Amino acid sequence: MGSSRKALIIIILTIGISQLIHNYQSALDTATERANSRSFLVAEWVDKSFDLTKFVLRETAKNFDPSELVYPTPDPERHQQQTEELIDTVSRTPNLVFLGMLDDQCIVTHTTIGINLGFDGIEHQREYCKLALSEPLSGYKLSNMFVSVDNTMNVTMSYPLLSDDGTLQGFALAGLDLGFFQQWLDLIELDNHNSITIYDLNSRMLARNPLIVSSIGTQVTEQHLNRMASSTSERLFSHRLASPVDNIDRVWSLRRIGYLPFIVVVGEATNHALQNWQQLLILYIFAGLTLCAAILFATYEYIRNLRQAMTMRHLAITDPLTGVANRRYFNEVASLNIARNARNGLPLSLLILDLDHFKKVNDIHGHATGDRVLVDIANMLQSLCRETDVIARWGGEEFTLLLPDTDQKGATTFAQRLADSLSTYRFIDDKTITISQGIATYQPGDTIESLLKRADKALYQAKEKGRNRFELG
Repeated sequence: MGSSRKALIIIILTIGISQLIHNYQSALDTATERANSRSFLVAEWVDKSFDLTKFVLRETAKNFDPSELVYPTPDPERHQQQTEELIDTVSRTPNLVFLGMLDDQCIVTHTTIGINLGFDGIEHQREYCKLALSEPLSGYKLSNMFVSVDNTMNVTMSYPLLSDDGTLQGFALAGLDLGFFQQWLDLIELDNHNSITIYDLNSRMLARNPLIVSSIGTQVTEQHLNRMASSTSERLFSHRLASPVDNIDRVWSLRRIGYLPFIVVVGEATNHALQNWQQLLILYIFAGLTLCAAILFATYEYIRNLRQAMTMRHLAITDPLTGVANRRYFNEVASLNIARNARNGLPLSLLILDLDHFKKVNDIHGHATGDRVLVDIANMLQSLCRETDVIARWGGEEFTLLLPDTDQKGATTFAQRLADSLSTYRFIDDKTITISQGIATYQPGDTIESLLKRADKALYQAKEKGRNRFELG
């Protein structure tokens, strides 16, 4: 009996430790979700905060004829009137520092700051010129932060004045004081050691809550922030790191703010995120010392049964390698959809696709690489499919796709888009892979078996005709 008790204690300890590890990761995952949600809200606010400036620029550009964008002006009286209108607009627009018009050579022709008249932005290598004159010419262009002569942080936003054929004839330019970022962030109540920071794409800190005055305007060196700042595609990244600003360990959410040159970074202190977990740890220790083995064993049984039920449910409908549906689940869903078609006369298509020469991938590069290719293909299919489509691993390197409300034309369009997407996929040493596809579209009286049979026959024809193609069945 002594050995049995020891074995039982070891089992109980193992379960307890495993659960603590799981809860630890869950606490960090939950903190990441909270940080992601908050970064989304802040990013939405920052994005919307520029709507008024966009409106002002658009309306300003409308009030100018391209022929008036000349320096020096041939009509001083008209020029003075336009300047007064610009000054009035700035006085009525919060956080607007200056407003002006420039010609197609980036020469200032009208401005609320008189000393800038005739200023050559190209000659002085101003970023707003580079942005305004670069393709695409249409749309708003926003610069990175710069510090003005009065030591305030500003950005410039431009809006083009285009001819009917799309030629740039000039543009409106506004300067915006970024101090409102800090004013707004200061209103947000944060838990201890949490933080919200806004950076530009030069990784310079524009605003922070809690405020560290000495850090505002400084450039921060942190690999994930710097990478996102230089990337044109990465929009969201989460990780855990000790802050380079105050050295507090946090869970971070980094989010690009739409197409503006800003990144919002939300951090939740790890010790705060793990507070409940730490309490749970103490409870587990106390329970381990005070509760009897029978109660702990019952807990173990409950957890084991719960996990077993979840595992059985997962295995019942999912392919364990790729995470897509398995054959059994696919047949169930397909049968339901076919029955719906029979009642309502809606279109439906079924595809079977097979990776060409996949055996060579396994033979040459190993099964681990082959498995990775299958997972990548499954992920690609999920990215291309709609929520109502059903993807299943049919067996080996074969996948089936059920496309409800899709006729033959739609199915062939999807098959071509899939082949085009796959043409850019590289799995190792720049190797490519192709697929053959068989397509069957629902006909009155069809069953899942008849659809599969026609699609499989079409797949066979695609392979017979040289692979890397699709055929209709």
